Amino acid sequence: MKELIEHIARHGPVSFGRFVNAALYGPEGFYSRGRGAGSHRDFVTSPEVGALFGAVMARALDSWWDELDRVDPFVVVEPGAGPGGLIAAILAATPRCAPALRWLAVERSAAMQDIQRTRRLPLVDASQIMGVLRNEPDDDEDAVFLREQGPLVAQLREMPLGVDVHVIVANELLDNLAFDVAVLEPDGWAEVRVDVVEESRFCEIVVPCSDTLREYCERFAEDVPIGTRIPVQHEARAWLSDALSTVPRGRVVLIDYGATTPELARKPHGQWLRVYRDHHRSFDPLAAPGSSDITSDVATDQLFAVSRPTLLRTQAEFLRAHGIEEIVSDALTEASMQAPGSLAGFRRTSFAAEREVLLDANGLGAFLVMEWVR
Repeated sequence: MKELIEHIARHGPVSFGRFVNAALYGPEGFYSRGRGAGSHRDFVTSPEVGALFGAVMARALDSWWDELDRVDPFVVVEPGAGPGGLIAAILAATPRCAPALRWLAVERSAAMQDIQRTRRLPLVDASQIMGVLRNEPDDDEDAVFLREQGPLVAQLREMPLGVDVHVIVANELLDNLAFDVAVLEPDGWAEVRVDVVEESRFCEIVVPCSDTLREYCERFAEDVPIGTRIPVQHEARAWLSDALSTVPRGRVVLIDYGATTPELARKPHGQWLRVYRDHHRSFDPLAAPGSSDITSDVATDQLFAVSRPTLLRTQAEFLRAHGIEEIVSDALTEASMQAPGSLAGFRRTSFAAEREVLLDANGLGAFLVMEWVR
């Protein structure tokens, strides 16, 4: 965090969002160092629970592909792809759409992209897919376009531009986009910024907020008590607006934990702001920047002010709608026909335990699945 410390020394306190961006994605940031999701890293998301989540998502992809008259190529973008667990599990489930599938794994962390390359993914250079999708001229001597059958996976550092995408699926992305923090003081709304004190330690400082920020807070957090803190999620709102413009026909699917701004305001101090390291939660995002994940509940009313989703349901409801019970039942039937103690049988019986975790109403099952159908 040396660069941020030097910036603050020269220019003064920074917004909380700028601090989060540096702590997560800067040169010494949490994700830049290869930390993140995984049983041997810092926290577990649905794809890391096991193969079941990917098997259900494969069914969902097939249903969305059918809705699009089985378009070929079928372009799916996964922003915040992390270590690549989701696409690996989907391909292992052999979806029907696989021959048409062109999966663009967007991940800004070079360390995470390195981990993706250790998986058995059908990786190709991004230019080979993007050239075809952009309908570049075939007589370009420098262009090498890949037109073979999918599935094909390409790694990108940023969201693709100039390409019509059919599906965007983001699992626990918005909670890791930078957010500012506002606090209601006795004389009105104020902004929480980040400063540096002796020994290069970060600290909070509360400053008067701009008229624009005050109006924003008054819009989304009326009648809340003094001392209330709320996330201000401009970056998530901008991301959603851009994502929707990228999908002229298809859907944007976001999976995350969230609640309305008033609901977040009623939570105990700091409970909507989460800090994770080595599968343990703490409550001070300033204590070990770069070594811990900093995340916020998604303020759904702020997000939906951009556009209300076509479908809004819990992850448990989404997974049931796409056949999780049938997948588990079929797996258990297959397991009963395997030799006792076989690896194949064990993998199938593990689906039953994974189902309980994914559908847990007090855990992953309570996550929100937001779908914008275009």
